[in-house]
Amino acid sequence: MADKTDALAELRERAAIRDLMIRYAAGLDRRDFDLVASTFTQDALAVYSGVAVGPGIDKIIAHVRGLQNSKRSTHHMGHQTVEVNGDQAKSETYATAHVVFTSDGKDMLRTRGLRYVDDLVRVDGNWLVASRQHVVDWERSEPVDVTDGKRR
Repeated sequence: MADKTDALAELRERAAIRDLMIRYAAGLDRRDFDLVASTFTQDALAVYSGVAVGPGIDKIIAHVRGLQNSKRSTHHMGHQTVEVNGDQAKSETYATAHVVFTSDGKDMLRTRGLRYVDDLVRVDGNWLVASRQHVVDWERSEPVDVTDGKRR
């Protein structure tokens, strides 16, 4: 019976870490930087596409606020590996990011294949990112037609 209890606890931890990543993506896409900040430890470090950011939430948020210069974005979190060891965990989450921006008066779509390689810690019962590597595996930019978001 202990094995079933351990398996259930592991599934709960994995689900909590998955929810953390989804909150992060939702915060970026909604430009809700308080929500993004809620996914990091106070002294977090990050490396975004080779650029070291931090330590600290304020520096990370200042960096990701650059997304405000784009018109829209959608981050899709994909498959994920998670290794939990007590109050620490490691995860790697594959993602695809779609970002609409304007260049030379034209709407453009940048699509990126990403990986978030994270060291996480449990703080007051909640999982938070302590260290992040944002890795861009590939990217593509192309013209795009942007709608007003209303269904026809």
